[in-house]
Amino acid sequence: EAWATCYRAEIHAEGRRAGGGFPGTMTEARARFGSQIDPKLVALGIQEASFTEREQGAQLLYRTARSTWLAFRES
Repeated sequence: EAWATCYRAEIHAEGRRAGGGFPGTMTEARARFGSQIDPKLVALGIQEASFTEREQGAQLLYRTARSTWLAFRES
């Protein structure tokens, strides 16, 4: 949700409406997972996520952000 909210804020700061499809990509979702989730796992003493777990996590991040975006998009 924070990802979609951040995009909305950026778009509004440019004076535009946050409409249409979600502007994020799976590549960004993978990067977000790697930079935000893996460090938290390590800090908790948990092994870093496997490739499959990272991919599933990125897909979940993307779907959640996309759903949030679509629920609050402006037309």
